[in-house]
Amino acid sequence: MATDVRIPDSASVEQLQTLFDSAQLDLTSAQAEAKRLVDHYNKSGMTDLNGNALSFDNLNDWKKAFAAGFKTSTGQYGPGSTVQNLETALSKLTGAEAALKQIAPQLNALREMFAPMQALSKLLAAGDIEGAVMLLQTTRARLMDSQLGTQITAMQNRNQQITKLNNDLTTQQTALAKVPTDSNQTNINERERLTKLVGNLKTSIDTLNSDSQIDMIRTQSLVNKRNEAFDTLTNLLGKFQKTIDGIVGNYR
Repeated sequence: MATDVRIPDSASVEQLQTLFDSAQLDLTSAQAEAKRLVDHYNKSGMTDLNGNALSFDNLNDWKKAFAAGFKTSTGQYGPGSTVQNLETALSKLTGAEAALKQIAPQLNALREMFAPMQALSKLLAAGDIEGAVMLLQTTRARLMDSQLGTQITAMQNRNQQITKLNNDLTTQQTALAKVPTDSNQTNINERERLTKLVGNLKTSIDTLNSDSQIDMIRTQSLVNKRNEAFDTLTNLLGKFQKTIDGIVGNYR
């Protein structure tokens, strides 16, 4: 399988699972071929150019050994040597590992997304309305919590950008202040360059500060919704507990 796997837009869990299973098979096959080659090389009696026996447990080390030069029973191969079957096996192994890493996160994300829906269907089919309501509210609370975490991370990254730009602005303003204000053309050009650079930095900082204000409003809204979700969840748990207590009390 190629390293760059083409994943369809809006791929379903089933489609991603098929791609994942295919990548897993490719990886298993590539790992088996790599092991076969390693065993073969270890039993071949090859040595380095100084006559030291070569023996490794992975293809990458064998590749380095071949590149350094090696001897076989049929001849000697100088530094920079390559072995085609090793290069092919290593390429397949690397490609299969990369493909699996590319597919796995999307598959796990979709599984996580659809798991509550599947559980909800089972609860409704069983007539467990209370369980279904609790699942919906718990999923909503977790979603709000996740969105808030993502939003906070974005704000932190933006604040780091603003800090860096402010530091750059201070540096350039200091450099501008040191340029003589005379009629020397070199100094004039330097002042113009630094003045333009300072202006661009101020514009970037103003833009990021404006975005930060919008993010603060969005974050506060998410905080309110998150708190509301958890408050509702807590109230539901309390109501369900009272219902259970009442049912248990009727049996006494």
